[in-house]
Amino acid sequence: MQNVYIIQNSELSFDMDVAQLYFPEKNNLFLIINQFSLEKLKKRNQDILFEKIWLDDDFGFDHLKKIIQDNQKNASGSFHIVTNAEESILVCGELRKYFNLDQSNYDRFINKILMKQLIEKAGLLYPKYLRFDSKDYSDNSENYLKNIIQTLQFPIIIKPIDSCNCMNVEKIYNANSLKTWCDKKYLTRTTFELDEFIEGKVYNCDSYIKNNKIIFTQVSECSNSCFDFICGLTKGTIALPHHDPIYQFFCEYTLEVHHAIGMPRAGVTHLEVILTKDNKPYFLEIAHRSPGVLIPAMYKKFLNVATIEPHILLQIDDSYTLPLKKGPYCAWVAFPKIKGRLIKKYNPVIKSEYRLEWVFDIGDTMSVVSRGRDYAGRVLLWNDDYEQLRKDFYYLSSFQFFDVEKNDHLIAENSTNQQ
Repeated sequence: MQNVYIIQNSELSFDMDVAQLYFPEKNNLFLIINQFSLEKLKKRNQDILFEKIWLDDDFGFDHLKKIIQDNQKNASGSFHIVTNAEESILVCGELRKYFNLDQSNYDRFINKILMKQLIEKAGLLYPKYLRFDSKDYSDNSENYLKNIIQTLQFPIIIKPIDSCNCMNVEKIYNANSLKTWCDKKYLTRTTFELDEFIEGKVYNCDSYIKNNKIIFTQVSECSNSCFDFICGLTKGTIALPHHDPIYQFFCEYTLEVHHAIGMPRAGVTHLEVILTKDNKPYFLEIAHRSPGVLIPAMYKKFLNVATIEPHILLQIDDSYTLPLKKGPYCAWVAFPKIKGRLIKKYNPVIKSEYRLEWVFDIGDTMSVVSRGRDYAGRVLLWNDDYEQLRKDFYYLSSFQFFDVEKNDHLIAENSTNQQ
């Protein structure tokens, strides 16, 4: 019998189906969780599957270490410490290393600058970048700004080195905007990086890993980037068929990236990469967690394997194997909120089957988009005909799903609704 400690302190979601991890003859499940995630768990009536739950706001290393140490005093057998929350990856890795459950922590899957340094050593391409140095800016702002502009050129992408969902990400187009940003941020405690903007198509490469080896990778093509989404465009991905040359290319590339970054022992990784018009791949970032939004549902429909539960099972159960079974080709689209009152919804007419989910109802007031999960609704679509699915996917990527009213004026999400 082994103990499994799941750490969950996300403020975004907790969509894990705990029933898929519940094997009382093999595992005792323990949960350290925040209030937001616990409420979602109780709505699914899955809190009863845990031996014990600690409701906490302190997810620091020392506090979590004491909880686990105290609980393990009278325990026998092995134990695991796992998470699917981006906010907990680093501390979870530190705890595993402390308890000799892993040889390294997982800061390489959080710190975007460290990722790029490892990618650089391996000779792979990445956007040029600078760490924002508030002291250097304060000492000589004029020269500091000149160096940034000469090194990166405009536009420049600025983001925290350890965040997800495009939180606090900005795109800077000129020197005045850059100076304004620096003036606002140079006293903050958050560490930022400034990146060269690379033009191209974004792809996701999601890998399933067991015993330090990639056992399967699925590649998906993005309609728009997460940053495009917070600027008002839709976002979504379509899972590429395995005979597609781009799929095969990125499977090989993904292996190179993992060797450069350092292969994790087990779990799921989520890699983001840009492919330029001249077919050069530029590394963006990688995480040791399941991807979000409808990607797990897309893979479940297409491959009979989701991502959230396998991420945990691959780490805690050496006998677990992926139940891969091909289904219809699949894709998803999420459309962002628009500030105003929702007054009308539109249902698309496409040839692919689909399931449309709304977050808001008619009459609800929506705020502006501030992060990658601020969507008004989302669509999962599937079809046995891949080419038709692609047509429907890109049609939905510019579809007008709703109208809002703001200050007595009608605002359409898009201008056309014709296929």
